[in-house]
Amino acid sequence: MLNILGILIVMRTVIASPEAVVTINPKISVKAPGASFEINVTVSDVSNLYGWEFNITFDPAILNVENVTEGPFLKQAGSTWPLPTTIDNDAGFVFKGSALFPPPETGASGNGTLATITFNVTVEGESNLSFSESKLRTMDLDEGIPVPIEHTTIDGVFIYPLSRDVAVTDVTASSTSVTAGELVSINVTVMNKGSITETFDVAVWYDSTIIETKTATDLTPDASATINFSWDTTDVAGGEYTITAEATPLSGETETTDNTNSEIVVTVTVPSPSPAIPIELLVGAVVAIVATLTMIFFYMKKRGQKT
Repeated sequence: MLNILGILIVMRTVIASPEAVVTINPKISVKAPGASFEINVTVSDVSNLYGWEFNITFDPAILNVENVTEGPFLKQAGSTWPLPTTIDNDAGFVFKGSALFPPPETGASGNGTLATITFNVTVEGESNLSFSESKLRTMDLDEGIPVPIEHTTIDGVFIYPLSRDVAVTDVTASSTSVTAGELVSINVTVMNKGSITETFDVAVWYDSTIIETKTATDLTPDASATINFSWDTTDVAGGEYTITAEATPLSGETETTDNTNSEIVVTVTVPSPSPAIPIELLVGAVVAIVATLTMIFFYMKKRGQKT
């Protein structure tokens, strides 16, 4: 492959911010066999970009690339010289690149689309859309040499048919009978029954009062995770409370009856307060004590006079 940015120049070590990200959008693509779909290869938070190139792999038994076109992002800084495009539907990869030529005073900065790839779906299945190579470059105009821009990449995936289904499979409590003021530890087990990795929220209530919300992150298909919640019963009135755990329904999720579990009931008991002593009784007791002490005093004084 011809590397325009490398013609008659020597690469040097990069000193750049690793904030830029090259992403496949959308992250999840879904189409039936016989249909086509597009993905955009986008860049974000890049500064002074002069050139880019990428190689994306896919499963050729499921997908074929129909076309690749350059996006508008780099062209906003000047005219571009595209690298030769390579589409290999036997090996399952597509290569594309472009550079600003002649080099302008400044490159492209910000966010935008580098290229658009059109795929055709041949059969049902799942295929990763992965970067095997990704390069971004700026330019040192004083030296006339390109400088690599450090960046990260985010892959995509194609899947058909798509299944999104999460469930709460178990809820346990450290105790089902507590005294108000105690902490109750609640463990919620969730499962990803779908076909793609999911991140979703899980919330726990006692009756209609929320206890806490936490997130199950990157749960892979058929995997389970247990999330711990802590319920402080300090200000809870006495009574029986149903503990409900819910996995927030996902976009496109059709089976949601198993997203909720309300099988645990916790009884909270409020201790009876110690009975208060009536003020009248306290006053009477003080008077009686004073009278008794007075009688003892005069009795002892009288005995002392007789002697």
